[in-house]
Amino acid sequence: MPAETVDHQAALAQTFRDAEQAGLRIAIKGRLVALVLLGAFLVVSRLASPEHALELGLGVAGFAAFGLIHFVLIGSRYDRAWLKYAFIILDIAVLSLLMATQPIFDTVDVPQVMSFRNSVFPFYFLFLGVAAFSFSPGLVLWSGIMGVAGWLGAFAWAVHDMPVRLDWSDVGTAPTTEHFLSIFLSPNFVATGSRIQESMAYLVVAVLIAVVMWRARRTVRRQLELDEERRTLTDVFGRYVPKTIADALISDRGLLEPVEGTATVLFIDVAGFTKMTEASGPRRVVGVLNAFFDQATETITRYDGVVTQFIGDAIMATFNLPAEDPEHAAKAVCAALDIVDLTANQT
Repeated sequence: MPAETVDHQAALAQTFRDAEQAGLRIAIKGRLVALVLLGAFLVVSRLASPEHALELGLGVAGFAAFGLIHFVLIGSRYDRAWLKYAFIILDIAVLSLLMATQPIFDTVDVPQVMSFRNSVFPFYFLFLGVAAFSFSPGLVLWSGIMGVAGWLGAFAWAVHDMPVRLDWSDVGTAPTTEHFLSIFLSPNFVATGSRIQESMAYLVVAVLIAVVMWRARRTVRRQLELDEERRTLTDVFGRYVPKTIADALISDRGLLEPVEGTATVLFIDVAGFTKMTEASGPRRVVGVLNAFFDQATETITRYDGVVTQFIGDAIMATFNLPAEDPEHAAKAVCAALDIVDLTANQT
């Protein structure tokens, strides 16, 4: 693979890494604000049970601390590619552990599985939100998989030692109201199917966000490649034409509107070329011509001229066409004098 291609791919990879890091920093800040608001609400709503309120406060503070640590590590010399995946695992593991072990209220003796009837599951979507800001499809999918694993793992732990478990199958296909309520409101109702549906929905959302991120990355990558191609074309054209004309040619896909006007035409010919050809070998002649053409073209372009033809050892250039230049004649003379000085210095 050419060195230029390797450098270009490395530059693209660095661009996406920078975007991921910037996005993660923004997501962590938003996550911190959300945790502060949520933590304040949870603690205030449970002040009647100080111990429970303290546990919730410490849990929220722990989540906030994880985020702050991750924020500090992003872009530092300690940052590693796997760290963002590790912090997703850590966040999900802590929340899932709380779901599996912490009772709804300290004063209520009910199966732990009843915690899953609270509106806790939407908080798992915060992890997808954080991952989406990274602009990384892989991190979004990882968050989806880990979220499902954490949610179902917490559920499995909560029901593993229940002596009696009631599920949707116990409701039947045509239950009476009394029978439905007796099952649905029972502390032993685990609703395994509901947990699976929630997990499937969570995973589908993760896949959809990952696909959007993948398409967005492809679009951005293609745009960056087009920009790089444009810069390359401009550099190549810029060796033979002024930058303004190169930009116009690229923007118009190589087409310029026909124009009529007065132009200054500069012809440059190497004196004694035939004699030099006879006296020198072809390799030296080609080397001398290439060096002369490069420097002469650079000089012509510097004075806003356009090289229109290379004819053997001669160069033809125009000034004032296709781009207008009221000082075209003077610039053509200056270019010619500079080229004469250039060749005089080389002899």
